Amino acid sequence: MPSQLLTIEGVYDGKNIRPLEAVNTDKKHRVIITFLDELEQSSESAQAMTPEFSYIPVATMKQLQALAQTTGIGDLQNFIVNILEEKLQAEKDREFVFAVTNEIRTGLAKAGISEDDVLEDFNQFRRTLKRE
Repeated sequence: MPSQLLTIEGVYDGKNIRPLEAVNTDKKHRVIITFLDELEQSSESAQAMTPEFSYIPVATMKQLQALAQTTGIGDLQNFIVNILEEKLQAEKDREFVFAVTNEIRTGLAKAGISEDDVLEDFNQFRRTLKRE
């Protein structure tokens, strides 16, 4: 049977080795354990709470857990994914607004309309509004 190499990251806490990724096999394997570098205390992550989010600092992870509980989302992983999806959508929206704004700016410049012209037109429009 051909041998296949699978590499995953993990953490050794002084007593146990814990994988930080899913191991996609249910068979016994011979492994080579290589110690790369020591984790610094100041950069300690939330791996004790959730290994899949080990790159998130402990203080941030605790805040996320508290926020997830107050919002009623029990599954922390889904909560974090929702936050990331919202952030991605906000960035897409921001890029869209900048693209439209640049198109408008370019169109106004081509038409020879200055910022002062736009502001004056807006002020004239405001004066026509009825005040209640």
